[in-house]
Amino acid sequence: MVTKKRKGTAKVAEAAPTYTARSRRTTTKTKKAARPYSARSGKTMTGALGEALWKMFQSLPDEDQSAFAQKMMNDPEWYEDIYDTIAMIQASKEPGRPFEEFEAELDAERAS
Repeated sequence: MVTKKRKGTAKVAEAAPTYTARSRRTTTKTKKAARPYSARSGKTMTGALGEALWKMFQSLPDEDQSAFAQKMMNDPEWYEDIYDTIAMIQASKEPGRPFEEFEAELDAERAS
C-alpha cells in the first residue's frame, strides 16, 4: 500500500487517501444513464412544473385566485408576458400567406 505524499502536518499525511494496485483498474463498469424526465413521462420538466402549478392554482378558493391574478397583472414584466402570449394566440388564428407574396410586398415597399 502506497500513501500519497502531501505537504503539511502529520495529521494531514495520516488522512491522505491510500492507493493500491487494485484501485487503479483500467476497466470499470459503466452505470446506465438515467433517461431524461421527458422520456419517462412524455412531458418535459417545464411542462410538468407548469401543470402542477396550474392544478395548485385551480385548487385555490376564488378569492385567492383573484388576488394572485391581480398581483400578476400589477407586475409590469408579467403583464407584458401575458399580453405577448395573448397576442401570439390571436395571431396564430389568422390565416397565413405564402412567403413569396410577403417578399413581393416588402420589395414594393422598398421601391417606393
